[in-house]
Amino acid sequence: MVVTAYDYTMARIVDTADIDIVLVGDSLGMCIYGLPDTVDVTVEMMIEHGRAVMRAAKKSFVVVDIPCGSFEESPLQAYQTAQKIIDETGCDAVKIETTLDSIAAIEMMVQNDINVMAHVGLLPQQVRQLGGYKYQGRDAKKAAEIIQTAKLAEAAGAFACVIEAVPQQLARDITAALKIPTIGI
Repeated sequence: MVVTAYDYTMARIVDTADIDIVLVGDSLGMCIYGLPDTVDVTVEMMIEHGRAVMRAAKKSFVVVDIPCGSFEESPLQAYQTAQKIIDETGCDAVKIETTLDSIAAIEMMVQNDINVMAHVGLLPQQVRQLGGYKYQGRDAKKAAEIIQTAKLAEAAGAFACVIEAVPQQLARDITAALKIPTIGI
């Protein structure tokens, strides 16, 4: 089971339950800071909340989101951001919103011993371009692209894949196409 936690108290409660993975999600921008979306969340915000969760999490595997604007420039930028998050929080892995353009970043992070969780389907960091939070993969072309992205993320070394806001059948198809665990949200 995966649970999202942003602070010490919640992480402490979650860590005492039978929870495998704690995600420090960039959704903290909306839940804690009152932002309209995740786009303006910073690396510093993720690090501060990641530190708080890590102080509480003694058993759970902790994953911290790589925020918008801190990985899209190049695989090197993604790697440097991920390494900074890991170095400053002590977390076990990072999660990256995954497009065909970010596969090389996953590959570079994995080659440098960073555990990476992929995230396909609805990508909240792109919500402004999408015109809101909308289901993805409803047509055959977009569904095929999402499946291809998930497969490439797995081939690049992602250890798991979040699937967000896609039709149930597409989520089933992605799960069937991958050997790594999938997490539906």
